[in-house]
Amino acid sequence: SFASVSEAMAEAERLASSTEATAGQDRMKVEQWLELQGSKIANELIAHLGDGSKGLTTRMTACRVLSRLGPVAKPALLQAADGDNAQLQVKAIECLGRVKPSDAEIVKKLIATLDSSDFAQRKAALAALTYVGPAAKDAIPKLTALLNDQKEDETIRGAAKKALKEVDPRK
Repeated sequence: SFASVSEAMAEAERLASSTEATAGQDRMKVEQWLELQGSKIANELIAHLGDGSKGLTTRMTACRVLSRLGPVAKPALLQAADGDNAQLQVKAIECLGRVKPSDAEIVKKLIATLDSSDFAQRKAALAALTYVGPAAKDAIPKLTALLNDQKEDETIRGAAKKALKEVDPRK
């Protein structure tokens, strides 16, 4: 239990550089505590995510927790996906797929990201589309094209196949 969101974020940042054997589990507990606070802390998380002076761990933790709070996270995650930090962009793209319920704007952003020159962003967008599932039906043509492109990287083709199975499940 923490006195504030800032205190919880400071603990997440400390745990990121910790060599303690339980650091990963403890960081998950921090995220669970934050998630349990619900949407009332969304604005604080959005502020942490958008604050470039905060540590990367703090900003990524904000991404993960926000994605579990639902549609309130969408604007901040879309902005972070276009931000200036490559690692945070990838995390924001992944987290967009976890926002429930998903919507057409999220799917459109993920589809557009598939054309990125950045391999990690493309891979994250494919993972996000996998999480979105059938609600990402607009991605079917692009996923099919990636899967069938013999010149495409095998990792991308494999991720496209996995996403296609979730977006367009067939018996």
